[in-house]
Amino acid sequence: MPDSTCDSPTELEPYSAEQNVFRAVIYKDWVKPDGKTVTHQAFLRLRKDLTGLSISPTPEDCQRGLQFPTFGEIILNVGKIRMIQKSNQEYLDAVPDSPTHGNIKELPFRDVDRAEAIKLAKDLSDISTRFHPE
Repeated sequence: MPDSTCDSPTELEPYSAEQNVFRAVIYKDWVKPDGKTVTHQAFLRLRKDLTGLSISPTPEDCQRGLQFPTFGEIILNVGKIRMIQKSNQEYLDAVPDSPTHGNIKELPFRDVDRAEAIKLAKDLSDISTRFHPE
């Protein structure tokens, strides 16, 4: 008889502050012509992003399951994400929802609070860079 503990979902470990996470570049204009500077458009939350903005713990995980070509990946540090403060004094967070995927939480939708959405998107772009594997 199988062990019943195998049937229950395991609790995911939170991302550490030292961990880097990745976001797929799905639109070419998310990266400036210099090839490394990330634009704030990469972090504007759309209505389809119900649980937050998608991130992954590895560049390979970013590409998994996408049905269209991308323009690479963006890299961000979790600790820096968590230092970004919203106007209501809350902070952004990066939270895993599976071993290969997570979300940046607490971002407003652009059509709900345009000024705040753009400010936070710019803050995220300031701590991001285009990922270039070595």
